[in-house]
Amino acid sequence: MTVHVYNPHVNIQDLTTFLRRHCTVAREPFRNLDSDGIWDGKWTVMVKLKEDTAAPNGIHHPPSSFSIGCDSGYLYYPRQPKLRNKCNKPGHTAKDCTVQVCKNCKREGHTARACKEEAPCNLCGALGHRFKD
Repeated sequence: MTVHVYNPHVNIQDLTTFLRRHCTVAREPFRNLDSDGIWDGKWTVMVKLKEDTAAPNGIHHPPSSFSIGCDSGYLYYPRQPKLRNKCNKPGHTAKDCTVQVCKNCKREGHTARACKEEAPCNLCGALGHRFKD
C-alpha cells in the first residue's frame, strides 16, 4: 500500500495507528526514495486487509482519502475498488450520488453541520476525545 500525507511531518506512529483501524500492518511504513535517494513524500506499508462479511467482496477496504487531525492524505494499492462517490457504494459517481453521508458520524441522512452525535477521534475512532487531546 502506498500512503501520502500532505504534511511530511506527520508522526509515523500516528499514521500506523490510523492504518491499524482498517488493516493489519505487517511491516512498518518506510519512505519511498527516488533514484537519487530523495524521499518523494510517500510511504510504503505492507498490510493485510481485514475481512468484512458485510462488504460485497468480503474485504474491508480502507478509505482512499483520510484525515489525521488536521492533516489529510490518500492511499492506494493494487486492485483497490474505485469508489468515487459520497456513500462508498459501487455503481455510480459522486455527481450522481444523492445520499447525504455525515462526515462526523458516518451515517446516512444528514450532513456534519446537522449532526447531533459526538465526533469520534479521527486517529483511533474512539469517542470522548479528539486527535491530540
